[in-house]
Amino acid sequence: TGATIDGLRKAWLLACEQGDRQSAETIFNDLLPYNTQQQTQDAILELQDLALSQLEELGVDKDDISEIAAQLSAVSAEEGDKPQIMSITAPHPSAAEVVRELKQLQEERLDYSDLAGFGVVLNKMREFGLSTPDDRQFRGFLAQAQAFHGINGPVLSEAFLFYGPSRDDVALFALATAGEIGRPVVTMDVNIDVMGNGVIKVSGPMRRPAFGPPRRGDLPGQCTLIIQNIDLLQELFHNEEAALASGARFAGDHQRAPHCPSAMPGLPGRSMQAEILGYLGAMFNHGDVFVIATAASSNEQDPLMLGERLLDLLGPLRELEVACPCPIERYEVLSAFSEEHLSLKDLDLRRTAELMEGLSRYDIVAVCQAAVEEAYRQSLRQSRHQMVTWPVVLRELLHYLDPQSETYQKVEDMIVEQFRLELPDSL
Repeated sequence: TGATIDGLRKAWLLACEQGDRQSAETIFNDLLPYNTQQQTQDAILELQDLALSQLEELGVDKDDISEIAAQLSAVSAEEGDKPQIMSITAPHPSAAEVVRELKQLQEERLDYSDLAGFGVVLNKMREFGLSTPDDRQFRGFLAQAQAFHGINGPVLSEAFLFYGPSRDDVALFALATAGEIGRPVVTMDVNIDVMGNGVIKVSGPMRRPAFGPPRRGDLPGQCTLIIQNIDLLQELFHNEEAALASGARFAGDHQRAPHCPSAMPGLPGRSMQAEILGYLGAMFNHGDVFVIATAASSNEQDPLMLGERLLDLLGPLRELEVACPCPIERYEVLSAFSEEHLSLKDLDLRRTAELMEGLSRYDIVAVCQAAVEEAYRQSLRQSRHQMVTWPVVLRELLHYLDPQSETYQKVEDMIVEQFRLELPDSL
């Protein structure tokens, strides 16, 4: 609403006045869909000023800051219907912040023991010496094979590219695989918002230089780099190439490329693609980096076409599909969730799993979570424990089904029938 947006704008001004960069960045992201192009450009410059102020507090030479600020200020806003802004978010944290982040990463580290409903793709990971802890027979064989061949740890000769219809499922499996490998994990999360702005966030146990790619010694000796949504990164590259083909020029030619996330602030004359590839190249050159990339579905009808420069940088890729869960996998997800939420114990999980065909693991959990929360609210209203009921699950499930599908019609009929059966009692 208008009142909410006005409140956010007042909060933005207050955060900038107080020099609270973290709050300002959060408010900026919330306001981005409602800003004009000029407002967005002004806000970015304000965030850069806050970052430069923090750098000065950290002891960075003031003359260097002034030179960088002059370069950033020289970047002008281009005209266009659809602004495209490319940024790498890599804040320079204090020592205490680094310790907190490392502790959080250790506490939140995932591995295959945390997964449920990924049985099909987990079987494929055996080829690389990775498997679930409860697969004792294979793990025993694996220990013997490693001793016989003189190999210690998983075989990581090719980068992994995990793809599937659910970005959430693929991202979860990538994180668990990285945890199973056991190296420190650095993530590069690529996203494109509704306005077409591309944003890349880099996080992990690494020192962050104030500007530019990591230097030698910034990365752990060995690490796993997860590039989340590499297909969106390739989309940004493609958009830039299309803009160049149409005759657009870069800042080095005294004009920024319109409708294109190409030139990064403060780096005139270089394209976004060159900057990102250079950033990745610096990471690979400065440490032993193993790459796991994720993407939306890649198949014969919708293939993922990575550019030659990106393929040359990543090297050989082993593509593995994280498909929608099969009936057994859907049941495993429901069973794992019900173990943590006792109010689901009365539910027929096999019948529920049948109706959830086509849903991702993430959506299955979302349906169950919504049903549990509704049962909790009913318990509070009635002052007695209320189990999750079948009608509640059906109503929540309806939100996640395709309205044109047979399953949607079937669930809708079941809800009507359940209402009909309960009608005499309510009267």
